[in-house]
Amino acid sequence: CDRVLELLVEELSLKHGAILVWNPKAGAFDVRAGRGRFAELGRVALDQTFLDRMSHEHGAFVYQLDESDGHAEMPGCCMPLLEEVDNQPLNRVRGLIYAEMDVVRRIDNTGLRQLSAFANAVAVRLENVQLHEARKDAERLEKDLRLAAEIQASMLPQKAPRLDGYEIAGGTAPCRTVGGDYFDFVKEDDVLTFALGDMAGNGLGAAMLMVALRSAVNAHWKEPRMADAITKMNETFGPNVPDDRYATLFFARLNLVNGRIEYVNAGQVPPLLLRAKDNSIEKLTVGGTIVGAFPEAQFEQSEVQLSPGDIMLIYSDGVSDSWMSDEEAELELIQVVKANRHRAAESIKTLLFETIARRTDARPKDDRTVVVVKRDVQAAN
Repeated sequence: CDRVLELLVEELSLKHGAILVWNPKAGAFDVRAGRGRFAELGRVALDQTFLDRMSHEHGAFVYQLDESDGHAEMPGCCMPLLEEVDNQPLNRVRGLIYAEMDVVRRIDNTGLRQLSAFANAVAVRLENVQLHEARKDAERLEKDLRLAAEIQASMLPQKAPRLDGYEIAGGTAPCRTVGGDYFDFVKEDDVLTFALGDMAGNGLGAAMLMVALRSAVNAHWKEPRMADAITKMNETFGPNVPDDRYATLFFARLNLVNGRIEYVNAGQVPPLLLRAKDNSIEKLTVGGTIVGAFPEAQFEQSEVQLSPGDIMLIYSDGVSDSWMSDEEAELELIQVVKANRHRAAESIKTLLFETIARRTDARPKDDRTVVVVKRDVQAAN
């Protein structure tokens, strides 16, 4: 822009003038380059009469800004910088070149056509520059998002703990670069603690709140009583989220000696417990409401037995969104687990994600997370 203005100064003995670029967010023109009385201006708001004329003129024209605009004392040549294609008249204007000088009174139609051609060339160049800047901004954003995804991935379990008689596997597939789902598992002595959380929404905002949820879970991970633990998680997490955001959370502890699981389900899709003995299905529903929305919420806990050959499947609602209904999703997920219950938990998890992917025709609208917990058949011996 500075170089364009320099050319005008050289050719037209310009004393006062500016190159203005339309800022749709501000509803005004930003001064990209200025001379004389325009040199110190950062932004200019022009009256509607001037805007209307700019959007309807097909080239340069002579115009004197009103004293109310606060910039002009003599006529100026206005050279609109127009977009090539746009159905909205006001949006056709990318900006303008305003040249204020004595000689403007002597510019004839030929001179105006020449200045219009000059302005059109500047508009094309400006569009190319803006596209280049937008592309650079998009590349920087993509780089930042990739870094955020790497940081988020580092917060999730990198590998499953080694367990005698049990297996656990988990994974998540964000619908965007980063996601709002969370899972974790930790073995301490003879206890395996695991969790799966799902932030409302997805994308960068949900990913940031996922970090807050993870911090709340970690802060109260070792609370002796499960219901007390999730109550305190809710109290810690709630003040860190906007009023319209919340999370669902399934939190459980597995006693690796006797196979007893204590759990609380805070609004999460009910995990499925597939029994090996009679091929029955048990849903884990006891718990309470969502976390983060109700500071005074109270939660209940329950227990189930994980017997040899039993498999527990925990998943976020983004998984079931791949089907027409929650019931249809549940039936097919159960079929996959039953057909592959002889496989390792890691293999079952992989097969589940493959099944989910086949059900997703377009880009998924929500994050998908799965955790599989299995007790080995040999544990019966």
